[in-house]
Amino acid sequence: MLPEAIPWLAAAYDQIGNRTGFCELLQSWVKKFPRSSLVLALTLEVEREKGQQAALDVLSSQLKSRPSLRGLNLLIDYHLHNSEGRAKENLELLKALIENLVSAKPAFQCDSCGFSGQHMHWLCPGCKKWGTVRPIRGVEGE
Repeated sequence: MLPEAIPWLAAAYDQIGNRTGFCELLQSWVKKFPRSSLVLALTLEVEREKGQQAALDVLSSQLKSRPSLRGLNLLIDYHLHNSEGRAKENLELLKALIENLVSAKPAFQCDSCGFSGQHMHWLCPGCKKWGTVRPIRGVEGE
């Protein structure tokens, strides 16, 4: 459930004035727990600390080993800023298609009954069991 904690952890590191520590934490987590939410958070932190090219390098290397639609969407965002003309139009179309695909897919699924949805539920609304809803993994999920 690390992806659920990212915003709170970022705020906590902000309060103690240690965003570099947050970036280092994300780097260690990405190695141990390869999830797209962690990769995206790490990419944004690297951009904040080291710039856009360093962030692109991180994102590209992660996408090669762990492809995800959400990661591809962020990669397109980076390239959109440096594109013009027909290439920019094509990237915008590709981005819209990926966003539609991602928004239509559930993010969580119950291991017990198969209930799926966009939000995390500690108590499954389908089978009423605790702790059985997990993030969906793979190219279309975490």
